[in-house]
Amino acid sequence: MSKFAEEYPFEHDLINGGVEIQSIIEGPLASWAEQEERYGATIRLKHLYELNLGVLQGETKLHYMGWFSREGINPDTGEIYSYHMAACECYPTAEDNNNLRIMLSCPGFLAGMAGRLSLVKEDPTLWTILNDSPDNGLAERYEIADVGEADPRVVEAIMYLLMVDREHPEAWIGNIRSGSHQIGLLSQVLDQDPEITKKYAMLMSARGIVDCPHGTDIQLAA
Repeated sequence: MSKFAEEYPFEHDLINGGVEIQSIIEGPLASWAEQEERYGATIRLKHLYELNLGVLQGETKLHYMGWFSREGINPDTGEIYSYHMAACECYPTAEDNNNLRIMLSCPGFLAGMAGRLSLVKEDPTLWTILNDSPDNGLAERYEIADVGEADPRVVEAIMYLLMVDREHPEAWIGNIRSGSHQIGLLSQVLDQDPEITKKYAMLMSARGIVDCPHGTDIQLAA
C-alpha cells in the first residue's frame, strides 16, 4: 500500500451484497441517500472506508468514503439508470453545485482511491497476467502482434480489469464509476506512466476492442 494510503487507513469492506447506508453511518452520505430514496432511487453501500483525517479540536475527525450502487429513473428523461460509483462525504455538496471537482480534490477521497488502487494491484490474477511470459497467441488475437513494442500482457491486464468491472461492478476495480476506468488511475494499477497507458488505450481503441473517449477514459467497446 502506498505511504499516502497508509496515513489514512480504512476499516470496513462490505464486499458481499449491499446495505442501506443509514444502517452503517450518519452524516452527509446517509442524508444524501435518504433524500435520493424519497425521489424513488435505490442507494446501496458495497464498500465503506473510514478515513482518519487527523485531530480537530481535540477530537478525531473521520471522513467516510465508499462504493455505492445507484438505481432509479431519471425524472427528466424517464430513462432507467443503474451504475456503481465512488463517493465521499463531499459528494452531496459537489452534486448540488454541479462541480465534481469539489469531491475529486478532497484529501479523504484521494486517500480512499489510493488505498483501493493498492488493493487492486494485489489481485493474484492480475499479478499473474503482468508477470507471466508474453502470450504470442494473445497478441495475434488482439491484433497487436505486428505493433512495435506493444506488450500483450498489458493489453490482457486492461481487458481483465474492464471485464471484472462489467461482470462484477460491486467488486470495485478502483475506478470512480462503473463502466469505465480513468487512464490516470489505470496507470497506477499497471505501474506505468499515464502516457504509456494512454498509448495502449488508443491502440486498443483502434483495434475496436475498447472505446477511449477523449483519451481520458477507457471502456469495453459496445
